[in-house]
Amino acid sequence: EMSLGYANEANVIIEDREIAQYFQEYFNYLWKNSSKDISPFKSFRGEIIPLIDREYFDIVSTAMKKAKRRILVMVYGFKLSSSGDTRADILADEMIKARKRGVEVKVILEKSDFNEWLNRMNGKTIEYFKENGITARLDNEDVITHAKVVIIDDAVFLGSTNWSYGGLELWHNSDILIRNKKIVDFFVDYFKVLELQ
Repeated sequence: EMSLGYANEANVIIEDREIAQYFQEYFNYLWKNSSKDISPFKSFRGEIIPLIDREYFDIVSTAMKKAKRRILVMVYGFKLSSSGDTRADILADEMIKARKRGVEVKVILEKSDFNEWLNRMNGKTIEYFKENGITARLDNEDVITHAKVVIIDDAVFLGSTNWSYGGLELWHNSDILIRNKKIVDFFVDYFKVLELQ
């Protein structure tokens, strides 16, 4: 009930047999042995591309390096490390580089009404971005922003990946890359609405 009534979520229904079968195989691999990373076992082309495990980072970071117009990031958790060398740190650095190239870069992260650890983590990330000239803010604490939406130019990434060492380097995640203008525009509008709240 909470996720339907008091949360910012981001979901799509994809009616594509090939993509459904791909995610079914991914599920079957995890069911048999969830202790290891699963490499992509099929390549996709077109408007909709499924991404699993570490593949997400590679595709997102490459898209950020090529970004010309915008990078809009909305995730539940974004943890930068003290060492500065995790994949989350690399994505943050790519966002700063993009901003310096003149790309519009904005970030919205969760502010919890019960999880102070998350608030400290996301708060530090927001401050880091602000110090580097990026428009960044926490959401309102009366709603949970559980969505993971990343818009880079004319593509949107949706899925389960939080931007932390665990989310980008350890845990199993499934995401999807969509390059359909109507869907991308929908999520750009969604981001703009949440940005104003």
